[in-house]
Amino acid sequence: MKPQLRSVMIVGKARWQVDAIINGKRKRRLFETRDEAQAELTRLRLEMRDEGQAQISISAPERRQLYKAWCDAKREGRNIFDDLRAVKEAPLPQVVITCGKGLALFLDSLKAAGRAARTLKNNRLMVGSLISGIEKEQFSVITKERILSWIEGREGHTRATMLAKAGGFLRHALSEGWLLEDPTARIKQMRIMDKPPTILTVELHRACLAYLTRKPHLLAWYVLGTLAGLRPGEASGMSWERIDLKSEPPTIEVGSATSKKRQHRYVDLPPAAAAWLQYAKDHGSRLPLTEGSLRRARRGLCRAVGFKSWPQNIGRHTGATYALAHTMNAPKVTEELGHTDAMLRQHYRRAVKRTIAAEFFSIMPPTKAGEPIPVDFTPKEPSRANEGNEPSPGTPHPIQVIQ
Repeated sequence: MKPQLRSVMIVGKARWQVDAIINGKRKRRLFETRDEAQAELTRLRLEMRDEGQAQISISAPERRQLYKAWCDAKREGRNIFDDLRAVKEAPLPQVVITCGKGLALFLDSLKAAGRAARTLKNNRLMVGSLISGIEKEQFSVITKERILSWIEGREGHTRATMLAKAGGFLRHALSEGWLLEDPTARIKQMRIMDKPPTILTVELHRACLAYLTRKPHLLAWYVLGTLAGLRPGEASGMSWERIDLKSEPPTIEVGSATSKKRQHRYVDLPPAAAAWLQYAKDHGSRLPLTEGSLRRARRGLCRAVGFKSWPQNIGRHTGATYALAHTMNAPKVTEELGHTDAMLRQHYRRAVKRTIAAEFFSIMPPTKAGEPIPVDFTPKEPSRANEGNEPSPGTPHPIQVIQ
């Protein structure tokens, strides 16, 4: 039945009615005006014309296949249209990539994004341990159970780092279509209580300097971390070209390539740091340092002060703690450290006394070979300009001072 238009009377009032067979059922629609009804009639006729052209474009063998599929679905109690809709809404098939190949592509993407070499190394080692033994398998073998077994027995920070690295890798695989689900999304995160920063006492700092005056090729790295507050990676990657000891005040330029936060900043050196860096430069201290030189430096310092191992950020934590207590200038220390003000105050506020901080920054290099490191500093009373600038009372994180 073709769509038809006719006039009808409904409760004594003229209406325009459009009749049509739609999906095997007769449909009727009433309109107030002839123009509205004519527009609906035209729409229905165009739809039927398009359907007829589509039917004509299907070849006879294809029509027989469609009819056979329809009969099979009817016999099995299925609706062929529901089957077609399910196929349309199904996810795209996964790209077949092995775990080993996926890791290589993931590292390539990090490198293309400009990530640091140490980031690539950490991801390669940590994710490599996750997929150890399954490099030639598909990503479906990386399950929640496998990840939980991988992190079992690890401490809080280590566990969180492992999950973060695995999550980054698996989310990349998910975005590339190698994986249908990220298993780390179903693993509950641990709440980690940060330990207080560990710093060196003045006595241990003096012992480290005494050792490094006998090993001056490693001295600049120690000074950059402990007296200038640079991160370990920033200190080891620093070059003498970026250290200006002749400016007023002496300054270090920390480039974005070596900075953990990819932030370019300048650090003003206190007199003690500038003096020790000049001493280190005059005695052939090397910058930047290789991984092997760093390991030897840490082992030597551990022997000098009796540590079992050298804490990763002890130099930076020491420098930040004493600098904040000595200068009482939190915004400047925050800017030079590349920290946020909240983080600085949370970890380092009122950690040591100002007199002890002053003694820490009074230790100067020897002026002659073999001369002991002098302590010629007499603590001065704080000037009235600093009155009222003391931080408000609070309960900061305690500082663990290694004795």
